[in-house]
Amino acid sequence: DASTLRRGSITWITAPDPASRNPKQRAFVIISDCTGLKAGNTVTAVAVTSTFREPVGAELVPMRWNARGTTETGFKRKCFAKADWLLQVDIIAAADGSAVFDGQHDGAYVRDKELRLIAEAITRVRGS
Repeated sequence: DASTLRRGSITWITAPDPASRNPKQRAFVIISDCTGLKAGNTVTAVAVTSTFREPVGAELVPMRWNARGTTETGFKRKCFAKADWLLQVDIIAAADGSAVFDGQHDGAYVRDKELRLIAEAITRVRGS
C-alpha cells in the first residue's frame, strides 16, 4: 500500500544489482516526497547494501542497525545506503483503485539525519 510510504521509508523490493544481474528482494530507502501519491506516480529510492570494503567510499552512508534489529531501520547487520544506486519505483493502481507498489513496507524508516547524509552523498556522486 503506497499510502504508508513517506520520505525515509525503508521498503523491500525485488530488483537486480547495479549490473542488472541477480534479482532478489533488497532494501531501498525512499528519498522522494510521497505526499499525495497516486497511480502513475513514481518515487525515487536508494539501495541499501551490506556488501562493502573498508575503507568505505563516499557513496556509502551508514545505516543505523543492531544485531537484534530493534532500531527504527530494522537492520540486523552493518549496511549502507549506496548513493550511486537509485531506483525509480512505480506507483500502480490495485484492483480496488488504491495506489500500491511492487514491494513491501513494514514501517521501518531512516531518520532525518541519515536522509540529509544520503542527499549529500548523491550530490557528491553526481558531481553537482
